[in-house]
Amino acid sequence: MKVTFKNLLKACAGACDGLVYYYNPRLDKILCRRYKRPRTTPQNALLSVQSRNLSSIPLSDLFKQDLRYYAEFSRQRGQLLNWRIVLISMMYRMEKTVPDVDLAILSKDEIYTLDLPCVRVKRAVEAGLLLSIKGVSELDQCYVGVRG
Repeated sequence: MKVTFKNLLKACAGACDGLVYYYNPRLDKILCRRYKRPRTTPQNALLSVQSRNLSSIPLSDLFKQDLRYYAEFSRQRGQLLNWRIVLISMMYRMEKTVPDVDLAILSKDEIYTLDLPCVRVKRAVEAGLLLSIKGVSELDQCYVGVRG
């Protein structure tokens, strides 16, 4: 649902009358959605543990740069992604395809020990964790975290 205001305030955000308003700078629009209070479930608790663990794994700046390049290319195809969404999507797809991976306890050392495809963006594309893009061979230089 698109939201418009008569006073043209583009920085408006918040909740009112059961609706949540927020500004999306990429779309250059103010959006609105109904507020829905999330239910607490065991799956939410697992997601919370996995998210905290994934954010604790250190990433190299070059790896983040490769993820940003991948997200920018995806944005040109109409997908609204940022590097963090690309990383999270890649990790959850890897958990489904590689049986030994548990995102709740995954560590940097385990990534290198199991030789997981998330070490490089190019390997993740080759393993089918991410869609193939033009120029993926250039995304082969960066690693997750600092080895050693």
